Amino acid sequence: MYGFSLYLNEPMNEKRRRYMQEMHAAGFSYIFTSIHIPEEDQTLYKRRLEALAEEAASFGLTLITDSSPAALPLLDHLEGPIHVRIDHSLQAEQMADLAKRHRIILNASTCAHAELTSLRNAGLNLGEAAACHNFYPRPETGLDRSALQAQNALLKSEGLRIAAFVPGDGAMRGPLERGLPTLEEHRGAAPFASAVSLWRGAGVDDVIIGDPDLSKEAQTAFSRFKDGLFPVRATLFPATEAEAELLSLTHYRRPDPARDVVRSETARPHAASCALSIAPLSAPAPRPRGAITIDNSHYGRYEGELQLVKQPLPPDPCVNVVGQIIDADVSLLEHIEAGEAFQLRPMR
Repeated sequence: MYGFSLYLNEPMNEKRRRYMQEMHAAGFSYIFTSIHIPEEDQTLYKRRLEALAEEAASFGLTLITDSSPAALPLLDHLEGPIHVRIDHSLQAEQMADLAKRHRIILNASTCAHAELTSLRNAGLNLGEAAACHNFYPRPETGLDRSALQAQNALLKSEGLRIAAFVPGDGAMRGPLERGLPTLEEHRGAAPFASAVSLWRGAGVDDVIIGDPDLSKEAQTAFSRFKDGLFPVRATLFPATEAEAELLSLTHYRRPDPARDVVRSETARPHAASCALSIAPLSAPAPRPRGAITIDNSHYGRYEGELQLVKQPLPPDPCVNVVGQIIDADVSLLEHIEAGEAFQLRPMR
């Protein structure tokens, strides 16, 4: 599942409503916000929280609130389903009581085995709860991947569904404006590629955009992925008509994954059925990681095979290099699984 964030530093307005509509249309199903409300601004923030909850409910979006104990009474009068993320500032018995009214979201980054045991003993059904990691505004403070994986293994052993944050790629949340990732390696990285690396291999179920802005291009990537398609952004080189036709296809990775490349199961049969001829280039080019290649007529029956290169390979007179995956999306090569669909998205 996908989530996005909106914060109470601004009132509800038409720009926010439009953004909520766009994100809902792209497949996002819940909103994260923080209600650690300053004492002097309680009335203002209460109105903003109520407006956010009302708009979320109108789109069928679930609201996740990162709440201080003092703010909890505000939640009982909000519209729509409310999930409450709160850490060890509440006693286990209080958490179990709160779970009678709202779904509880534990702090996945700090929750230890002893805390889980206390919550279970207090009557909290962990199978009905979930866990969400912190985001880290300050550079160099985000989690290490191995630590995240170890913590997630503990939480998974208790049956908890796990969420984590990736940065946005538009306006960043202040005051630092350096992105709001869970993993430090994702700071400044592309939101979609970061999300995929959490879903595949890190034990994360749900991804939340931590910053309050996601570009339409990134929204489209998440939407296509939800529909079962891996969008891969690339710079395409000048191509023949036959090469351009193959590049435009929706491809499926072969069911027998190669070590060095992602092989399209689609391109070669299409080339054969359409009698496409792939002429060799005048000089073979190196194949760096992320190169997009099409086998030419020198390769005989392999003519028309399209590949995405996973590790550097030498020039081959039988292979035309026809494009390059952009740096921000190269990591996707490790996550396109056997049989999955992918499509090249030309960068202009």
